[in-house]
Amino acid sequence: MNWSQVDDATIKRLFDDEGRNFREIASMFTGATRNAVAGRVHRLGLRRAKVPKVKKPRVEKPNAAERALDLRDLDILYDLAEGHAVKDAAKHWGVETDYVEALIKEAAA
Repeated sequence: MNWSQVDDATIKRLFDDEGRNFREIASMFTGATRNAVAGRVHRLGLRRAKVPKVKKPRVEKPNAAERALDLRDLDILYDLAEGHAVKDAAKHWGVETDYVEALIKEAAA
């Protein structure tokens, strides 16, 4: 395909300014293929501006042991809500009464 200066300017505008891909640019020219446009872009020395990749902040997931503790804590609080005494709930779940009292304070906050 024979490219004119007007075609080159159009390709530059569509590729650089509008961010169009080769297929979209080729569809605007009669008889141009995607590969012809890719070759012309290469010969014109056009490059896409490199956009720095934004890393997503890493969210730390609790491990299985931490999730198990959370579920146990919920079970302890559920037992207390059902009317069990702090001492009984602590004994049932194998924890100190201070731990259960701390859970109650934390849940109330």
